[in-house]
Amino acid sequence: MLDMLLRPQINCQARVGMLNFYTTGRIQSQDGSWKPHQKGSH
Repeated sequence: MLDMLLRPQINCQARVGMLNFYTTGRIQSQDGSWKPHQKGSH
């Protein structure tokens, strides 16, 4: 019973963690290529 109750929580945390990892990686790579573009266009 406990395992079944804890499983969804662990899955949610793992998903959020993975999403955070992917989003932060994407934001960082985008930020690096976006900043010079914004400065150049502005």
